[in-house]
Amino acid sequence: MKYKYIIVDAEMNTTGIRDEYLGEIEYSELNLPVEFIKIFCEWLSAYNQFNFIKAHLSKEDKDTNIKILDDAGLSFAKELKLLIPNGSKVSYYSDALQCKLTV
Repeated sequence: MKYKYIIVDAEMNTTGIRDEYLGEIEYSELNLPVEFIKIFCEWLSAYNQFNFIKAHLSKEDKDTNIKILDDAGLSFAKELKLLIPNGSKVSYYSDALQCKLTV
Protein backbone atom coordinates (compact mmCIF):
# COMPACT_ATOMS: atom_id res chain seq x y z
CA MET A 1 0.00 0.00 0.00
CA LYS A 2 1.25 3.45 -0.81
CA TYR A 3 1.17 5.86 2.08
CA LYS A 4 1.16 9.54 1.11
CA TYR A 5 1.60 11.36 4.43
CA ILE A 6 3.79 9.49 6.89
CA ILE A 7 4.35 10.84 10.38
CA VAL A 8 7.11 9.69 12.72
CA ASP A 9 6.23 10.17 16.37
CA ALA A 10 6.76 8.58 19.76
CA GLU A 11 3.15 7.92 20.68
CA MET A 12 3.01 5.23 23.35
CA ASN A 13 1.95 1.71 22.42
CA THR A 14 2.37 2.27 18.69
CA THR A 15 4.98 1.51 16.04
CA GLY A 16 5.88 5.22 16.00
CA ILE A 17 5.11 5.41 12.27
CA ARG A 18 1.67 6.29 10.95
CA ASP A 19 -0.13 7.63 7.95
CA GLU A 20 -1.84 10.93 8.70
CA TYR A 21 -5.16 9.63 7.37
CA LEU A 22 -4.90 5.83 7.52
CA GLY A 23 -3.36 5.38 10.97
CA GLU A 24 -0.56 3.20 12.32
CA ILE A 25 1.78 1.47 9.87
CA GLU A 26 3.47 -1.84 10.61
CA TYR A 27 7.20 -1.92 9.83
CA SER A 28 6.74 -4.92 7.53
CA GLU A 29 4.44 -2.86 5.29
CA LEU A 30 7.32 -0.51 4.53
CA ASN A 31 10.00 -3.20 4.03
CA LEU A 32 12.36 -1.40 6.40
CA PRO A 33 15.85 -2.76 7.11
CA VAL A 34 16.09 -4.75 10.33
CA GLU A 35 18.85 -2.49 11.68
CA PHE A 36 16.72 0.63 11.14
CA ILE A 37 13.80 -1.00 12.99
CA LYS A 38 16.06 -2.06 15.87
CA ILE A 39 17.53 1.40 16.42
CA PHE A 40 14.16 3.08 15.84
CA CYS A 41 12.53 0.86 18.50
CA GLU A 42 15.31 1.75 20.95
CA TRP A 43 14.59 5.46 20.36
CA LEU A 44 10.85 4.88 20.73
CA SER A 45 11.44 3.10 24.05
CA ALA A 46 13.73 5.88 25.30
CA TYR A 47 11.14 8.53 24.41
CA ASN A 48 8.42 6.60 26.23
CA GLN A 49 10.65 6.19 29.30
CA PHE A 50 11.30 9.95 29.24
CA ASN A 51 7.54 10.56 29.28
CA PHE A 52 7.31 8.64 32.57
CA ILE A 53 10.11 10.54 34.33
CA LYS A 54 9.86 14.07 32.88
CA ALA A 55 7.69 15.36 35.74
CA HIS A 56 10.62 14.71 38.10
CA LEU A 57 13.24 16.52 36.01
CA SER A 58 14.37 20.13 36.14
CA LYS A 59 13.36 22.35 33.22
CA GLU A 60 16.95 22.28 31.96
CA ASP A 61 17.10 18.47 32.05
CA LYS A 62 13.69 18.22 30.33
CA ASP A 63 14.76 20.62 27.60
CA THR A 64 18.05 18.75 27.07
CA ASN A 65 16.30 15.38 26.84
CA ILE A 66 13.63 16.71 24.50
CA LYS A 67 16.29 18.14 22.18
CA ILE A 68 18.24 14.88 22.11
CA LEU A 69 15.13 12.75 21.53
CA ASP A 70 13.60 15.07 18.94
CA ASP A 71 16.89 15.43 17.05
CA ALA A 72 17.03 11.63 16.84
CA GLY A 73 13.37 11.49 15.77
CA LEU A 74 14.02 14.02 13.01
CA SER A 75 16.97 11.95 11.84
CA PHE A 76 14.77 8.86 11.69
CA ALA A 77 12.15 10.77 9.70
CA LYS A 78 14.80 11.92 7.22
CA GLU A 79 16.19 8.41 6.88
CA LEU A 80 12.70 6.97 6.47
CA LYS A 81 12.05 9.42 3.66
CA LEU A 82 15.08 7.99 1.84
CA LEU A 83 14.11 4.38 2.56
CA ILE A 84 10.60 4.72 1.13
CA PRO A 85 10.91 4.95 -2.64
CA ASN A 86 7.31 5.89 -3.43
CA GLY A 87 7.55 9.64 -2.85
CA SER A 88 5.66 9.75 0.44
CA LYS A 89 5.80 12.99 2.39
CA VAL A 90 7.38 12.33 5.76
CA SER A 91 7.03 14.58 8.77
CA TYR A 92 8.01 14.40 12.43
CA TYR A 93 5.71 15.10 15.38
CA SER A 94 7.32 15.94 18.71
CA ASP A 95 5.25 14.37 21.45
CA ALA A 96 7.03 16.49 24.06
CA LEU A 97 6.50 19.80 22.23
CA GLN A 98 3.11 18.75 20.81
CA CYS A 99 3.87 20.03 17.31
CA LYS A 100 5.22 18.99 13.92
CA LEU A 101 8.85 19.78 13.22
CA THR A 102 10.26 20.32 9.75
CA VAL A 103 12.08 17.34 8.28
